[in-house]
Formats: sequence, structure tokens, C-alpha cells
Amino acid sequence: MCGNANSKYCSVYGNLVSWVVPFSVPSNTNGTISGLNITYAILNPFHLAKKVERSQVRERRQRKVKMAMGTDGSKSITVAGNAVRALRYSRSKKYNRDVRSLNSRSAPPRLPFVGRCRLCYRRTINMSEHDVTLRVENVTKRYGDFAAVDDLSFEVRAGRVFGFLGPNGAGKTTTIRMIVGITAPDNGRIELYGERISPKMQDRIGYLPEERGLYKKMKIVDQLRYFAALKGVSGKDADRRIDRWLERMDLAEWKNKKTTDLSKGMQQKIQFISTVLHDPDLLILDEPFSGLDPVNVEFMIDVLSELKSQSKTIIFSTHLMETAERLCHDILLINRSRKVMGGSLRDIKASYGKNLIALRAVGGDEILDNNTYIENITEHADQKEILLGDGVDPQVLLRSLIDAGAEISKFEQIEPSLNDIFIDQVGGDQ
Repeated sequence: MCGNANSKYCSVYGNLVSWVVPFSVPSNTNGTISGLNITYAILNPFHLAKKVERSQVRERRQRKVKMAMGTDGSKSITVAGNAVRALRYSRSKKYNRDVRSLNSRSAPPRLPFVGRCRLCYRRTINMSEHDVTLRVENVTKRYGDFAAVDDLSFEVRAGRVFGFLGPNGAGKTTTIRMIVGITAPDNGRIELYGERISPKMQDRIGYLPEERGLYKKMKIVDQLRYFAALKGVSGKDADRRIDRWLERMDLAEWKNKKTTDLSKGMQQKIQFISTVLHDPDLLILDEPFSGLDPVNVEFMIDVLSELKSQSKTIIFSTHLMETAERLCHDILLINRSRKVMGGSLRDIKASYGKNLIALRAVGGDEILDNNTYIENITEHADQKEILLGDGVDPQVLLRSLIDAGAEISKFEQIEPSLNDIFIDQVGGDQ
């Protein structure tokens, strides 16, 4: 159980909570403060609560609710943690301020982070787009003599979609694994919401790995409940979220099926649900469109757009440049373990320095063969994409084509696509 600035009672339980110890807190004066109780839950990794009869568990939870809500006639502060934290808190200056605050108003005082669960702490923070969600500074990861990531630095701003792009073997997945704490960097620093990355921050992250992580013989609903419990989502709340997400993904009828009964694309959707079930602030998606047909790729883009509209921060890696171009505010392109370019997608396109012309015309071939104007021509089914030489004014080419008698139905100056930039930057190194 934990205190919450927005409500009088917050529940963090499930198979982990085994017993609750209520006690009176001593004040600086002799005696105890009447009517003030601190209740804390002791987390039991060995699931001792399973040995308690269901009726006893229900009665115990009812008592905890009454105490936390103050329905037993007393005011209450609820603290999640252990006895050491509670004792330190009772002897601190913060405790005295909270007691005065408690006596002056009906709402429970706002407790420090150590006295509140991670999920409640997470929801009291409002991030603006100018804040930095993730900061990676000079991170290096080596495996023997091979540098998987070499002196990599970048920032991800809150509420934006960040495309993590690069060819196979560039170091994308290794970087993601360091962010979520699977591996540790050899050098450098990774900060999440201004704090050095640590296990306590992981509940704010939803991570979808490229590899499948579902249990083949378990029912879908049981797996999703299990993943929700790992992130501190209570049973009833988890069931509501599971039903809502399964309905959203058009998988409600597969709720009680096993993983082996699902197609590869369906499994990817289920794994995505497990990633967002605890409502994380930061989503990290490694190849989220893997195994999906074009219809479901479009469907997933719509879902990500909904999360984007909710000001979630999203990082995803993909080989689909057109998809990244549709979704991303910012990109980072890495190759051979090092950063090639990064920043706002709009700024990168504007500053790329390429004069591209989309041309649909009959005649004027002698002008197009003139290397003075043109650096490269890419033939498409119904038009040509022309890359002008450095310093060539597109109007000069247009006048030359007209003077040569060409019949022009389309002459459009276009910006390079993300796919063009990707190929230009890494194509020669493959």
C-alpha cells in the first residue's frame, strides 16, 4: 500500500503482498500521536500469501481499505516500504511537517518517493515536450575487441516519437538493452527522467523486444495477467485493461486460447498489449511491425498514433523508412556502432542540401543528358526523379527544357525522403 497525492488509498498487491503490520508512530514528545497510524505492506517474493485462506485475505484487504480511507474514524498515512524506512520517516523533519499538515486538512500528506510506490510516483510527474525523457551520454559497449556501441550520445524529448534507425548490426538493439537494464554500458551514462537508469525506473518503461517472449502453452489472458502483476497492476484493474486492449486489437475471441493457436502477427499484437498494459510513460519498441502484414502494419500505426496523441514518449527502431517518416518527430541514424546524424526530421530534411526534381515530360532528352545540370536520374514508372548538381538553379533546368521543346506535365521541387537519406548515408558502407 502506498500514499498518493491524488487519492486517499492506492493498492499495490497481488501475489506479492503477504501480510500487513499496523503500528503507532512515536512523536518527538512522550507518548504516541492518537489517531495517526502508518500501515505498510511487506513484499514477499516467495508468495506466502498463497498459503493464506482466500476468506482471510479478503478480510485483511477490507481492514486495510478501511484504515487507509479513514473509515475506521481515524486519519491515516499509508507508506509502502519496510520497517527501516518507516522508522527513519517517523524521526525525520518531514514527518513533523506531515503531522502538522495532517491535523490542518483532511487530505493525507504527500509523502516522499521512498514512501510511495513507483506507479504513484510516476503519475505525479507532468512532462512537457521541452523536457528530456531519456539522455544517453558517451555510451560505449564492447564485447571483446568488438565495439557494439561506440561513444553514442543523444536525447529523447518528452511526448515525441523518436525513430532509432540504422542497418542490421548497427547497434540499435544493444543500445535499447542498455536503456532497459538488460545489459550495462562499459562507459558513459544513461538517464531517465533526470535520474540515472536503475531497476526502480523500469515500471515507467514499456519494452517490446524484437524476439518473441510469450509462453507457448499458457492462455493469453493468464500471460497478460502475469505481465501486469510484474508491473504492479492489481487483479481487477488488470482484467479491465486486458479486455479493453484485446477488444482494441480485435483479439477478444482469442482471450482463452494458447499462444500456439495464434498466428505470428497475432502473437506480435499480444506482446504489444503486454508492453502497454501498465500504462508506461516511455514506450521502447524494437521492430514493432515484424511479422505483420500490410493491413496490420497500418492498424498498428493507428494505435501508435493514438498513444502519440496521449503525449506518450515513444522510441522505436524499424527498417520501414516510410513508416518512420509518417510517425517520427525526431530520428537518430547510426551505422557501424556510431552516430551518423540525428535531430528533428523536418530540420534534417531541410538542411540535407539536395536539389531534387520530380519531372514528367516528353522530349528534352538532350538536356537531361547534360552532366552540367544533372548529377543523377532515377527512373520511376511515370516520372523521373532528378538530382541536380551543386549550385544548379532548378529554374535554369526548367527554362532549358522549355527552350528544347519538351512538353512538361510535372516539374516539382521535392525534399528527399527518409529512405533517400538513409541510403545516401549508409549505402556505401554496406
